[in-house]
Amino acid sequence: MFKGEKLICTIEDNGIGIDEINQKLENNKNSLATTITSERLAMLSKEFNNEGAIEVQNRKIFGKEGTLVTLMIPYKIE
Repeated sequence: MFKGEKLICTIEDNGIGIDEINQKLENNKNSLATTITSERLAMLSKEFNNEGAIEVQNRKIFGKEGTLVTLMIPYKIE
């Protein structure tokens, strides 16, 4: 879905959820995939002068199991 000058991409699963995964990992470790994605979004944000972001939520807040990841990717139509 496009919103403003951002492409909004949502990914959801029905696994154990991000909170449970974080409890199993050490508190000072970050997901490599999340780190790389954040770095790429930062590069795009700078290039397009438009903020990008990644949001990771536990689907428990919606009464469901799993994780919901939302990517807000800046874009520019030329």
